[in-house]
Amino acid sequence: MRQRWRNRRHDRCATEAMAPMGAHDLRREPTCLASGTAVVKGLGVPSPTRFASSRSSRALVGAAGALCLGALVASCGARTGFSIGAPADDVLRTPVCGDLVLDEGESCDDANAVPGDACLPGCVLARCGDGVVRVGFEPCDDGNGDDGDACRSDCSLPTCGDGLVDGGEQCDDGNGDDGDACPGLCLEARCGDGFLQAGVEECDAGAANATLAAYVVTQGSSAWSVTPIDGSLQAGSFYDYRSASAHTGLEKAGTSQLFLYREPSGALSLFTIHGIDIDSSGIAQPKSVVRQAFLHLPAEVGVALADDDGEELMLGAPGAAYGDWKFHDNTDGGVLGGFPSSGWSIDVETELDSGIDAWAFVGGQVAGPPGPAEIALDPTLPVNITANTAPAPCRSDCTVPRCGDGLIDPGEQCDDGGAGGDACTPDCHLGGASK
Repeated sequence: MRQRWRNRRHDRCATEAMAPMGAHDLRREPTCLASGTAVVKGLGVPSPTRFASSRSSRALVGAAGALCLGALVASCGARTGFSIGAPADDVLRTPVCGDLVLDEGESCDDANAVPGDACLPGCVLARCGDGVVRVGFEPCDDGNGDDGDACRSDCSLPTCGDGLVDGGEQCDDGNGDDGDACPGLCLEARCGDGFLQAGVEECDAGAANATLAAYVVTQGSSAWSVTPIDGSLQAGSFYDYRSASAHTGLEKAGTSQLFLYREPSGALSLFTIHGIDIDSSGIAQPKSVVRQAFLHLPAEVGVALADDDGEELMLGAPGAAYGDWKFHDNTDGGVLGGFPSSGWSIDVETELDSGIDAWAFVGGQVAGPPGPAEIALDPTLPVNITANTAPAPCRSDCTVPRCGDGLIDPGEQCDDGGAGGDACTPDCHLGGASK
């Protein structure tokens, strides 16, 4: 009877298996294997392979059985906080930011401490306004929500056209319209900014804006718009050479003068006259010496008149003429003729040795009262005279050059602003002039 009970217990132990709990459970339960082998999972300790009749064998089997029974009892009671021989991933863990496991209280966990990615140190998701610049997504992030500083509240950099006036900007309407009062550079619209302001400007070429007159005299950093003196006589007759002097009516004691003269035919000449004739004026002219060089002359230009003799004013190297005058109580000078009406630029150098202490350019009917206007020149610096071919596309005041605007442009002989009743025709040419 006892033997049969032992056999039944043996059979039960040999045929039943107690499965373990979940993979992360900290307990291990015993399993009874066939052939009388008993193993406690987690220990991996087997019983003898066979039940023996000897006392020692029975004792070992009894110990294994007791261990199996103890594990079963433990499995029915409260969980333990430890395991014997448990795998590494079964050990209790303490939640920590940076372990690549999303725990309670974390919005992300990428297991790195890189402050510029999508998951910030502290396991919080990156966002605009957190004070950390997210690489590739935000150009800035100062975390303060102030649109008036160097970083906008949307984490964008201040820029012209964003509708907010920043340092260095005079305006910012954010509309992208370059034709209104605040064009694309966020500076208030003005003539010369290169933006055509609708209803205000006729044109605006920016730095190319220029009031480019037909004739311009330049010395150093100064420039003047000039016009030829228009006369009814040929150049030689206007010079009126007699008593070894010129008598144009423009002569002045102690002064050397340059001016352009235009005949009724349109022929253009350059006059140079020094001093005054005592016989016709009663004004004494001290002993004087003047030397001049005329450079870069057009090929068509030649000496039209030389005062006293041909050795005082003569052509030299191609494109050059030279004058060397000595005189007393009279004038001296000459005329270079054959200038084209446009498309040339020459330089004039002057040396005043004695008797002449002033140098001037005499313009024709320039802005202001009719009549010649005198421009004082520095005799120590060369002067440039340019005949422009065409007007600038846009004047300095952002108006389009046209006949009748009161300014003489290249291609015009005159421009009275449409006043009429004078020698200037409606197409800005001279209908007649007098000396």
